[in-house]
Amino acid sequence: MRYKTRVIGIFYDKADYKEEIKNFKAAARYLSSRDNLRIGYIDDMKLIKKLKYKYGVRFFEPIALSSLVLKRYDGEILTYDLTSE
Repeated sequence: MRYKTRVIGIFYDKADYKEEIKNFKAAARYLSSRDNLRIGYIDDMKLIKKLKYKYGVRFFEPIALSSLVLKRYDGEILTYDLTSE
């Protein structure tokens, strides 16, 4: 399949999101057999700040630094602010 759906977990503080990262990795392993899905995560604070500066509200809520980003096969981008939990 040519079109890919991509999911990125962005976790700014690994200590605060230890359980969420564990669950995210387990879900990624479970879904890894799908050919049309790519999943990754970022926990490098410097890189996250660069991404926030570059993508702003496309990937992050105004004050958040941790989020889940889903880019669908049709190009639509959906985000979820992890700090809203």
